[in-house]
Amino acid sequence: MENFPEEGELVLCTIKKTFDQGAYVTLDEYNKEGYLSLKEISLKWIKNIHDYVREEQKVVLKVIRVDHERGAINLSLRSVSDAERKAKTEDIKRVQKEEKFIGFVSNELKINKDKIREILKPLEDKYGTIYTGIEKIASDNTNVEILSCEDTLMENLVGLINKNVKAKKVEVSGFVMLKSYDADGVERIKKIFKSADAKDVNITYIGAPIYKIDVFSDEYKTAEKKLKATSEKILGAAKDLNCTARYAKESSELLQHEK
Repeated sequence: MENFPEEGELVLCTIKKTFDQGAYVTLDEYNKEGYLSLKEISLKWIKNIHDYVREEQKVVLKVIRVDHERGAINLSLRSVSDAERKAKTEDIKRVQKEEKFIGFVSNELKINKDKIREILKPLEDKYGTIYTGIEKIASDNTNVEILSCEDTLMENLVGLINKNVKAKKVEVSGFVMLKSYDADGVERIKKIFKSADAKDVNITYIGAPIYKIDVFSDEYKTAEKKLKATSEKILGAAKDLNCTARYAKESSELLQHEK
């Protein structure tokens, strides 16, 4: 059976030809042609289609209808949210990095690409994609234990990962409101933040009296745990220094409380 995308699937496309009623595109991952109608580009009145898409442009589209008999694929641009576009773009980048890394390893170790992919397959089974697994190994070499190959090859593989793959950092954020009504209030707030100073923690001023806390880590759970510990340090120090403090995951929650 011929390979078609599923309805609702996000696909990377190349705009091949534009005209008054829409555009014809190529679905890069399926090597098939699809149609993007004008009404699926935007709900707004479109004076010039080139304000939205242009020939040879790469775009993320959503499949809204597939006719297997006719081979027709209808697509939508307006149905793709910013979050979906970002997620799909990240997926594409990950696949590209994966292919590049496998080719690099194959060349360095003089091993067939298919063999390298076979060795790395358990990473895909556990983490969803091979490259996500490679990033996990880069952040913690013990994650290589799920792979099965002879020791020398394993050692060479881990060495190449450590030298060429940057461990992916997870970022989580929170917000804190800090107020002091004492004459030395500014100095007190500085002391509060100094007490919470730590590696991979960044505190920035948003606008009085709101500050943003960014925490970076290799694992989401670790980042969340560190964010919680940092916020608790700030609240504790604020209490000791007679400052008013409140923490929330969204700044809007703090602003709402201020009203």
